[in-house]
Formats: sequence, C-alpha cells, structure tokens
Amino acid sequence: MITVQGCDIQSINLENTALSLYDLVILATDHSSIDYVQLVEQATAILDTRGITRKPPDAQSTLYRSKITLL
Repeated sequence: MITVQGCDIQSINLENTALSLYDLVILATDHSSIDYVQLVEQATAILDTRGITRKPPDAQSTLYRSKITLL
C-alpha cells in the first residue's frame, strides 16, 4: 500500500475481485498474465498509462473506446 496526498492506495488480486464494483481501474504497468480483454469487460472505466489496451480486438473496439482513457 502507498499513500498519495493522504489517500491510501493498494493493488488488488484481480482473480478474486469484481472490477465493476470500482469506479476506475488504473493500469500502471503491463503483465503478461493478465487477461486485458476480460479486464475491460468487467471494469467501469480504465485509465491506461502504458498503452496496453491501445489495440482492441475487432469485436470489442466500441466497448474499448467507451471505457478507456489512454495517457
């Protein structure tokens, strides 16, 4: 856990979490073990700081564009 401007921030285990319960998922680093298609499907909104989701699968391009902000 880290504290940023008085707010405690911690990573979570994606396998046991319903991402739709969170307002925002922040992708700060990429990992080959994460299913990013599933992550996008489950998340409400995503801030992608690494460009991991830059090229969506064709079938899901509309879903990707509506949920993801790239930095």
